[in-house]
Amino acid sequence: MKKIALTLVILSCFFPGINLSAQTHKVCGNMPDFDTSSAISERRHAFENAVKQTMQQGNWIFSRSPVTIPVVVHILWNKPEENVEDARIWSQIERLNLDFNAQNLDLEQVPDEFKPLMGNAGIQFCLAAQDPDGRPTNGIVRVPTEVRGIAGKLDQIYYSALGGSDAWDTERYLNIWVGDNTTDPGTATATGYSSFPWNETQANSGIIISLAAFGKNTSESWSMGRVGVHEVGHYLGLRHIWGDDSPPSCNDDDGISDTPSQFFFHFDCPDTPQQSCGNSNMYMNYMDYVDDQCMVMFSQEQCQWMNTVLALYRPGLLNSTVQCVQNPEEPLNTPFSIFPNPASRQIHLNFPGTVAEPGDILIYNALGHIVFRKFFILRSGITIDLPELASGMYFVKIGKSIEKVIIHP
Repeated sequence: MKKIALTLVILSCFFPGINLSAQTHKVCGNMPDFDTSSAISERRHAFENAVKQTMQQGNWIFSRSPVTIPVVVHILWNKPEENVEDARIWSQIERLNLDFNAQNLDLEQVPDEFKPLMGNAGIQFCLAAQDPDGRPTNGIVRVPTEVRGIAGKLDQIYYSALGGSDAWDTERYLNIWVGDNTTDPGTATATGYSSFPWNETQANSGIIISLAAFGKNTSESWSMGRVGVHEVGHYLGLRHIWGDDSPPSCNDDDGISDTPSQFFFHFDCPDTPQQSCGNSNMYMNYMDYVDDQCMVMFSQEQCQWMNTVLALYRPGLLNSTVQCVQNPEEPLNTPFSIFPNPASRQIHLNFPGTVAEPGDILIYNALGHIVFRKFFILRSGITIDLPELASGMYFVKIGKSIEKVIIHP
């Protein structure tokens, strides 16, 4: 019965008359084999053959220094609550770094038979501290949009003129677009989408994550930010672990030799073992559809594949000189200025030098009580919306530095 239900869900992705707007499982927008155009198919096969041939030449890809990929996050918001806070954005970057470096504590969930196959991609991600013109930034672009459900509208989300946000230089940045994917009644939706190296343009190179699945959140099935991990896997050339054939079969797979062949995808958190095609299924792999709490690993060959794709198809990311937002070990010890001062409901902060790092901003009243505390990706020119405060003198603390501000609401 469960297999029938899952089949209906995946088919509904390609029949818009079926409403998936209330679905609570991962549904990725990437189904490459459903695009039967000969040009796309030829490009995909050429891509896969080039990657396989390079991998057969040896392990030279892993001999290079560790790579750090600069990231820009485009937040598209239609309602104020969709303009997610910096802390949630930071949590998504942290999740990518844990999972792409096999530092996630839940690796212990991997069944014993698959433990020897666990891989470490050795790929780091950081919020960009420079925009394409070299100006300081915190790697976050916030764009108000009148387009509702923008994350489900691929013909608009990539274009500022259409209510979306133009990509930053896709040779030097990984672009992540985040927005609501609430759709009109009778249409399908997906939790994420990614371009592949064989089917992208300069406009759409990157990934989309639905607002509900982005970073740490309160959803039931995708609360840890692993939709982002799954989509970055696609961006770096990985296919779904079952292979994407429609109808599904044991004759198709993902092209990776150490991920066992499986008939179809899995949802929720399945019992172990799950078997199909004469194999135990590696359902806990990031490229399946299980809940965030139950997808915990890449295989060794998947990691080699992604690094090979970086070298062959995304060399600009390997050689990028874009500076990163740093995560320092010590609290910030840099003076700052506040304007306007006196202020009412909003203040702006300036630092004398280049600052790009995460940190808390605290505001104390004259009695020493904390009246405001919030996490930000700090940068010069940052704007802080204040809560309702009584008139008086307050003290703003960032790291080790404190400045006075007068509030006149």
